[in-house]
Amino acid sequence: MSDEERAADDAPTASTGWQEPPADVHGETKAEHRQEVLETVGMADYLAPEVDLRTTEEEAAGAIVEWAEGDPDLLQEAEEEARRKHHEESAELLHHAAEVAEEETSNGS
Repeated sequence: MSDEERAADDAPTASTGWQEPPADVHGETKAEHRQEVLETVGMADYLAPEVDLRTTEEEAAGAIVEWAEGDPDLLQEAEEEARRKHHEESAELLHHAAEVAEEETSNGS
């Protein structure tokens, strides 16, 4: 692919003006990151009602930490998103998961 073709691919489309946001250092676009945050909130929305019925908060938080690959920043963003959506039980679970991830990160686990 020539430089001209590559530039044409990167240009906004004439019909919509939409252009894919640039990737961050991990190769993830802003749209992909946003989707990951929303999926993490969805995971918490699914697990929050299960706490005390079928599982403990610690087990649910551990599952979310595993889902988020131990990324405390992702978990904090998901907590903020859950609070914006008024999903308080999910936000509390995400807060606990972020604390667990921070602890694991600081302990080098």
